[in-house]
Amino acid sequence: MTDELMSRQSQAWNSGRLLFLSALYSLLVSFYVAIAFLAKKALVLLRWGSERDLVERTGRRIPPFLGKGTRFIINAVSVGEVTEAETLVRALARVIPDLQVLITTGNSAGRERAELMENPPGTQIQVQYLPWDSGENIRRWLKEFQPAAVIAIETEIWPNLFRSCRELDIPVFIVNGRIYTNDVRRYRWVKGFFADVLACVDWIGVQSAADFKRFVSIGADPTRMEVMGNLKLVPNPILPRSSNLRLHTLIRAGGELLVGGSTHPPEEKWIIESFAYLRKIGRTTRLVLAPRNVMRSAPLVDFARSRGFRVQRWSTATELNDSWDILVLDQVGWLTAVYSLRPIVIMGGTFARKGGHNIAEAAAYACPVLVGPEVWNFQEMVDEFHREGGIVKTDRRQLTADIVRLLDNTEERDRIGERARGVLLSHSGCSDSYAASITARLGIEHPGTQLQKDGNRVTALVAQANARSLRRRLASSRIPH
Repeated sequence: MTDELMSRQSQAWNSGRLLFLSALYSLLVSFYVAIAFLAKKALVLLRWGSERDLVERTGRRIPPFLGKGTRFIINAVSVGEVTEAETLVRALARVIPDLQVLITTGNSAGRERAELMENPPGTQIQVQYLPWDSGENIRRWLKEFQPAAVIAIETEIWPNLFRSCRELDIPVFIVNGRIYTNDVRRYRWVKGFFADVLACVDWIGVQSAADFKRFVSIGADPTRMEVMGNLKLVPNPILPRSSNLRLHTLIRAGGELLVGGSTHPPEEKWIIESFAYLRKIGRTTRLVLAPRNVMRSAPLVDFARSRGFRVQRWSTATELNDSWDILVLDQVGWLTAVYSLRPIVIMGGTFARKGGHNIAEAAAYACPVLVGPEVWNFQEMVDEFHREGGIVKTDRRQLTADIVRLLDNTEERDRIGERARGVLLSHSGCSDSYAASITARLGIEHPGTQLQKDGNRVTALVAQANARSLRRRLASSRIPH
C-alpha cells in the first residue's frame, strides 16, 4: 500500500511539474511574442521592417498554391537545414505527384536560401517564416493550411506546434534528427516536458545510433524511432543558372583558387595571413571568402583592403575580369556554385570555437577540404571522411604549410576530393529511405512502384536498391526496437 501511495504521489508530482513547465513555456512565449510584435510593428511604421514578415510571424498568411495536391510543411530554421529540406523535397517529389511544400524558416539567411530552391517537376514550393510558437497563432494557421503532415528538420522541436498538430490530428515527423552532445544535459533538466512534446511526434528518423540514444535519453519513445542516415551527406548538386555562369566566369579568369567557406572571426584573419604568404612566395592563387554571416562582409572587405589586396564584393561584381585578389561572397546561396569549381576549401567554424560546419557540399564536387580541430558538432561526419582519406585535418599553425602542399600536389588534391565524394555516394539512398518511411506512414501509394512508365520504373528500382544498401550498412549500428 505504501508503494502504491508513493507511486501515486510520484505521478501527481510529475503531472504537476509538467503542467507547470507547460504553463511557464507558454507564458514566456506570450511575453516574447508581445515584445517582438511591438518591435516589428514599430519597424514597419518606420519603414525599416516588412509587413509581410509580421503577417507571417503571427500566422496570418496562407501561401497560395495552384490546384489540389498533397501538402507538407517542412520547418528548417537555417541555411544548413534548408539544404537538407531541399534534398528531402526532391526525394518526396519522386514518389508523390502534385506535391505542395511550404518551407518555413527561422531567420533571414535561411529564408534567402529557401527562396533559391527550384521546383522539381510537378511540385510547388512556397517559403515563409514559421509563426511564433504561440498556441493560438499556430492552431489557426494549421487549421487554415491543412497540411497532410508537418516535418521538422534535425532539432526543430517547437512544443506548441507539435501539440497543436496532435490536437488537429496532423502527423508530425522529425527527419535527420540529431541532438548535440552538449545539449543533452540541458534537455534532461526538463525531460518530462520534452517527453510529452516528443510524444506528439509520429516518427523520428535520426542520423546515427548515437543520436538515437540521445533522443531516448531526453524522453523520446524508441519504438517510434529509426536510424536512417544523414541527409547532409546526400549529394545535392546545384542547378545551372545564368547567374552561376557569371560567377564562374568571374572566378575562372584567374588561376589557383582557395576558398574559406562559412567562416567566423578570427578565421578570416588567419586565412588572409596564409593567403598573404602565398602571394609573397609568388603564387597566383586567388581567395574567395564566404562569411557565415553575410552582414559581416563590409568590415571583412575593409580588413582585406587594409592588407593591400584588391577586394571585390560579389553583390557589386558587374565586370567579368580578373582585377581582384579576394572575392567576398556577401549574398546567401552562392558558396555551392563556387565549390563546383573544385577549389581547395578551408572549412569555417573548425578553427574558431564554433563546432564546425557541413563539409558535404564541398565534398559533392570533390573539393579537397581542410578542417581545424573544432569539429564537435560534426564529429561523426569528420571521423568518417578522415577514415576514408577524404579530408585533411590541420590546425592554425599548420594551415599555411598544408595549403602549399596541396597546391603543389595535384594528385593528392584529386585523391582527397574523389575519396570525399565517394563517402557521399555511399549515402546516396538516404533521402529516398526517408521519403519512403514518411509516405508509408501516411498511406501514400508510390506511383513509381506500379511500374506504369519507364521513368517511374527506373526511379523506383534505383530507390529500392539504394534503400536496401543503406539498411545493410546501418544494420550493425541500429538499436533494436
